[in-house]
This record gives sequence, C-alpha cells and structure tokens, in this order.
Amino acid sequence: MITTDNLVLKVRRLINEADNDPSISLITDDTRSLDTAIKELLPQAVALVQKNSGTGLVNAKSISPKEGESIVITDDCATFPLPESYVSLVTLKLSNWKVPVTVTAAPSSSAALRQQNAATRATPSKPICVAFTSNSRRWFFRMYPVEPRCSLEHLVYESAMNIDEGLDCCDKRMEDAVAYACASLLYNVFERYDAAKSFMTYAMALRSDGENVKPQK
Repeated sequence: MITTDNLVLKVRRLINEADNDPSISLITDDTRSLDTAIKELLPQAVALVQKNSGTGLVNAKSISPKEGESIVITDDCATFPLPESYVSLVTLKLSNWKVPVTVTAAPSSSAALRQQNAATRATPSKPICVAFTSNSRRWFFRMYPVEPRCSLEHLVYESAMNIDEGLDCCDKRMEDAVAYACASLLYNVFERYDAAKSFMTYAMALRSDGENVKPQK
C-alpha cells in the first residue's frame, strides 16, 4: 500500500528533477497549492494508468466469500452487485467452477448471448462472467454456470482511487506510472505541453512493462 501523501511526494520529486535547470522556474512556489492540485489529479492519473492495457495491478481490492453472500442465484446464472468503485476484473471464481475467469464479456457479445441457450451455456471448465450496468450505472456481474448451493471463492478487482485511502496492492512500477501520469496532468494544467507528453509516454511505458525509458527533460 502507498499513502496519498507519499504519492504526492513522488510527484513533487519528479517535477523538481525535471526542473533542476536554474533557468527553469518551478511550476509554483506555493507548496500547499501544488500539493492540493496533485491530490485533485491523482484519481484521474490512476484511472488513466488502469485504462491502459498492460501488466501490473493498480489499487486492487478483494471481496471475501462472506461479503459475496449477496449473490443471487437463479436457474441459469448468479448475479452480484459490485462496489461503486469497481473499475475492472482481476480474477473471479465460484465454488462450482474448475478455473477462475480473468476477463469479462459485454452483454451484447456472442459469448454472453450464448448463455441464453442451455445447450451452448458455459461449463465449469470454461466459465464466463458478463459485466453490465444498471440504470443507476452501478456495475453487476452475471456468472455462468451455477449450481443451487454455489458460492463465491474469490473476487479481486481494480478499484477507483479514494484520495483518503491511498492505493492498495500497487507495486513499485505501477506507483511510478501513477506518479508520472499525475505529473503529466499537472504540466498540462500549467501549459507545459512538451513535458506533459514526455511524462505521459513514460507512464504508459511503465504500465506496459517498459524498462529503461526516461522522459526527456
């Protein structure tokens, strides 16, 4: 876990390192104002890093089997309401499945449509999870196949950032990706577009397993 305050320090260090040329003034001399701006941009930076496909987890959270007791089981599927902070699935397994699922299907996908027919429905060896939103825009999972007494074994998902909580389950490379993305957004605010582009390129390279890539000062 990394706290919000530590993330703010990471971003400040990146800015100071990029602006170490005496001829280039810092973005602002108001430390409190700068810290506030960074905190306001951090959730957006996290979302950008999460959205970019690649390896590594950013703010992964888990739901325990006990918390999964709200699963509604019908004859053909199990339905589960997700936390409002849900962003994407990491891994999910029901007790009657032989393997977990790590990706979700859209309601209009062919995989999801096949679940409407018992003859083509998913099996314990090839389960499926369909992610959909309600009218309130809350995310739900429909999971196939089910048995009458099946239960949740595990559910891990990437979560939106709560600025008061920092980031859970975030390795060093992903921490750096978030910091670079936040610094990029901050440079955009102050119309330092070349620096912003360079920092965002590095953030995305880190998210995609890039190594030995440094932004141009």
